Amino acid sequence: MTIFQKVLNNNTVICGEILDVLRSVVFCAVMVVLTGCASPETLQAGQRFTFDETTLPQWEQRDFKGKTRYELVDLDGESVLQATADNTASLLYRQQDIDLLATPLVRWRWRIRNTYPSPEDTANGERSRNGDDYPARFYVAIQTGLMPWETITINYVWSSSEPVGAAWDNAFTDKARMLVLQSGESKKMQWITETRDLVADFRQLFGIEASQINGFAVMVDGDNSSQDGQAWFADIEFLPRP
Repeated sequence: MTIFQKVLNNNTVICGEILDVLRSVVFCAVMVVLTGCASPETLQAGQRFTFDETTLPQWEQRDFKGKTRYELVDLDGESVLQATADNTASLLYRQQDIDLLATPLVRWRWRIRNTYPSPEDTANGERSRNGDDYPARFYVAIQTGLMPWETITINYVWSSSEPVGAAWDNAFTDKARMLVLQSGESKKMQWITETRDLVADFRQLFGIEASQINGFAVMVDGDNSSQDGQAWFADIEFLPRP
């Protein structure tokens, strides 16, 4: 995805407007704006975020290329979020202050329909800008200042090819770290429950002692590598340690 446009004319480089910022950074920038409005109520320990007709309006969508389609569907008698990307990139985010001293654990469920074909060379793999697409992502973000770039995010991803446990800087910014929780298609079309210690993960990936996050998001994208994918999300919950 383009960060800056440059136009060459008579050996002169003209820097254009910033067209877009990496998904994670824009997600956080939006939350900075929201935080400048009404301060959200701090999450109560053990509160669950479900997806239904009542709660979906509390989420907002940010489009980067086209529109990933986010909609409620009924699966096995349960209302869940279905995300469908067709060479598109959008995320669905929720701005929410969460006290990690009280609720350091996050738990959610997800499942995917498919992964993406592995590129012939690593230059176009998931660690590159050309391959920065994932069958499913779950973001958490911390504002470190008032400016949009003063934000850090962890991207928990279901990878097409990288091994479980792999971690790296996002291809567009070192303000976002990628961490693979699932990989490949061996568990596709199965609900997988993830539980992460956010304090431990921010310590490992950023070297900080996090006490609060300011929002979270889900995403399915395929714009950089011209892929289509579908995933489902359910039951996001923040919990105390046992």
